[in-house]
Amino acid sequence: MSEWGIVEWETNDSRRAARRRVRATTLRFVERYETLLDDLERQGLTHYVSRRVREARETIWQIRSLLDIDPFAARDLSMSLGEWIHRLPATARRLRREERAQRRRERSTRSAPPKRSDAPRTRRASDQPSQQEAIETVSESPVSGALLEVWQEEVERIADDVERDFAWEELQELRRACAERAVLPSQLQAEADAVRQQVAAIRQRAQEAAERWRAEHEGEIEHEATTAFVETCQEVLAADREAAEEALQQLSSLRAALTNAPTRRDDAQVRDTAAQVVRTATRGPAHEQDRRQVAAALVESLQRVGFVVQPPRRIQEKDRDVVVIRARKPAGQQAVLEIGTDGTLVYKFDQYEGQTCQKDIQQINQLLESTYGVKLSNKRVTWQNPDRILKGQRRPPTDTEQSRHGR
Repeated sequence: MSEWGIVEWETNDSRRAARRRVRATTLRFVERYETLLDDLERQGLTHYVSRRVREARETIWQIRSLLDIDPFAARDLSMSLGEWIHRLPATARRLRREERAQRRRERSTRSAPPKRSDAPRTRRASDQPSQQEAIETVSESPVSGALLEVWQEEVERIADDVERDFAWEELQELRRACAERAVLPSQLQAEADAVRQQVAAIRQRAQEAAERWRAEHEGEIEHEATTAFVETCQEVLAADREAAEEALQQLSSLRAALTNAPTRRDDAQVRDTAAQVVRTATRGPAHEQDRRQVAAALVESLQRVGFVVQPPRRIQEKDRDVVVIRARKPAGQQAVLEIGTDGTLVYKFDQYEGQTCQKDIQQINQLLESTYGVKLSNKRVTWQNPDRILKGQRRPPTDTEQSRHGR
């Protein structure tokens, strides 16, 4: 069996330093989130998104609780919060605009002068009709205002303010028509059904318009939130003296792309990229002292499981700086390990039969952590051959293929 793969390494010293950096960086994110929520309160916008504000404050409390216990978990939670908390200001402003527009419509309706047919006709006592007149009135006189009641009932069913806004002008035209029209009792049911059908048609058009409006404005809100999140990431990392210049350049590129292409719709991918840049940057580059410690631990661990190990050799090229360790067992099994400056370890264990390859890898992992304080995590296997003596064994990946898996 053979196995090639990539893992991330850290020493006890590098882990302590990383915890301090991640805690400080996460705290800066939390402070900016709290400022955002306080600004909503000052602007009178909180009640428009009150549920999400409560959720955000609860999440901030969880993040603060985790800062000393597990700063990495706190950082990841803060990144998740950052991906949606920046939507709140734009969402609240939109809801406030809709509320104000609805109030203006209601005031306009209340202040409109009543139509003639809306006002009930009153009689004096001396004007009371005879019994025959009453019978004729019931059987023949048109009924005014009945269609308005039907109109009112149908309009009250519209719960969506945006739909109501798009339907408003047509509904008012229909209302005027209903107010000006009186119908005979025998025709009331048919006329009422016609009004309901007209309202339904108006609502259908309004719902379609509302959907288009929401799609457009949700895109704008999403884009604004993404831009704010990237800006926050950039500001937080800029305050970190140890932040890599490459990370700041990546965030600057993301921000420029958002500014220059305001209609793009891959905002979720941009936020994911920004969050990953922060995670990578706060982890920090591996210090050479830590890498020498890892190299020494690997040499001794390989020797303890039966390998003859060559002295580590550092290779520095244009875009590559690795410490290479080569080892071989008397029976022919081979191991090649490359320790990078980015905290990664690329490994290749070859020329094994059966499951002894996995046994060696597990023993080395245990020795590294328990004896030398080197922790390996985020293992990614890039190639594996179950047993080299089987017929039709799979070929190892080429350099190009290997690079696709993280080299």
